[in-house]
Amino acid sequence: MKRFFCKILPCILGGLVLIFAAVCAYVYFTFPISHRPKDMEKFQPKIARSPDFVLSADQVTADIEQLITFTEDVHPLFLKGLPEYSFLTDFWEGYEIAKANLLAMCNTSTTVGELRYEVSKYLSSLNDAHSVILDMPTAQLNVDWEWMDGKLYLLDENGKLTDKEIVSVGNIPIDDIVEEANLVFPSENEIGEGYNAKLYAKSKVILQHFGINSSAGTTVKYLENNQVKQMDCTYTNFQNGMEDKRTFTKLIDNDIAYISLEDFAYSRTSLSELEKIINDIEEYKEMGIENYVVDLADNGGGIVPYADDLMHALGIEKIPRGESIARMSPLSQSQTGYIRSEGKGVVKASPSVRRDENINIYILMNEESFSLAQTFAIRLSDSNAATIIGRPSRQGTSFFCNPIYFELNYSGIDGRVTSGITIRPDEEKVEEPILQPDVYVNKTEDIVQVAVDYIHQNTKDK
Repeated sequence: MKRFFCKILPCILGGLVLIFAAVCAYVYFTFPISHRPKDMEKFQPKIARSPDFVLSADQVTADIEQLITFTEDVHPLFLKGLPEYSFLTDFWEGYEIAKANLLAMCNTSTTVGELRYEVSKYLSSLNDAHSVILDMPTAQLNVDWEWMDGKLYLLDENGKLTDKEIVSVGNIPIDDIVEEANLVFPSENEIGEGYNAKLYAKSKVILQHFGINSSAGTTVKYLENNQVKQMDCTYTNFQNGMEDKRTFTKLIDNDIAYISLEDFAYSRTSLSELEKIINDIEEYKEMGIENYVVDLADNGGGIVPYADDLMHALGIEKIPRGESIARMSPLSQSQTGYIRSEGKGVVKASPSVRRDENINIYILMNEESFSLAQTFAIRLSDSNAATIIGRPSRQGTSFFCNPIYFELNYSGIDGRVTSGITIRPDEEKVEEPILQPDVYVNKTEDIVQVAVDYIHQNTKDK
């Protein structure tokens, strides 16, 4: 018997070693494993060039080749074997056109500003709002307008919408300017196209493309009572229209916990502020508060674990997730800390949710609810764990994430290209580019008050 165990034991141990090795190999080649925090190596641009700085033909060629290599080696769209979703396949025609236009600049001397413009068009062709250049000029006309039903309308001095429809800027038809803005800046859905029209149709860099070169400004023409009128506008610094928002909690009418979040502990919201939010939620639950309004309007995203912590505090015990794909490459390895430098890592979807049924969650959204804010809303919406109130985001419902930063060697143009994909949990809705709210709120309405009235009405009905 002893001799038998002496013979069989090595086989058992060998089998266990093989199983362990197989499991390790599976994990290594399947999941996006990182061996250090992503922010361990901070990207810092080193070159500062004036838009008028003239690059030689060789320098232009080198920068273009560097950018295309970087993009096609980093962005997940160029991976093989991706799911056949439209947002992963429909970009090809536009991308090839933009790439050809960029390559046409090779072997020709040009300025940094002119190269930057075509680089932005090239990245925009990916239909990825995270993949952008970061040093575009920010001057814009000091005109307040709003995009509504495919047109731009002036706002009055109180920020209220008028019926004065924009006709042209600097005698260039506004439709031509809007079309160009959506070529230069990326959009993921029709909300993003309207967002670009509102912000960038008055951008100096776009207007200069049409030959409007006055440094002082230009005229804006509009229709009022079927008559064309005009106003003189000057340039000012970029304004994105986002509200000055803070991170805090408060009770409304003693039965609604209101949670305002600038972001998820990313840039403006500190970890200590988020921890205070979570502590406040725990106190509200002890007080018997059942209704929680999470205000993610103008929230630009942040770090996933902090969003998960907030979900846990709100009674979400099992958090729903869509499939995520991370692309590995030598270029991205130093910024992500991924162990592998090639291939892809996949985390499968887990769409089910387990939550506290006594907690009612209401999420406030608008066009500027971006990245992780959009993910937060989608994950709970697809699981019927929250009511969405507000307006749709300019972000798609499945989108690209995990940006890798670059700087072109000669022009100093810096930007980012994403390396990951996050797919919507509800597979039947993956092809829907917009998360429609359960309760739509017009831009002229107070989104918080609409939410409060909705909750009180629902409470009364019950």
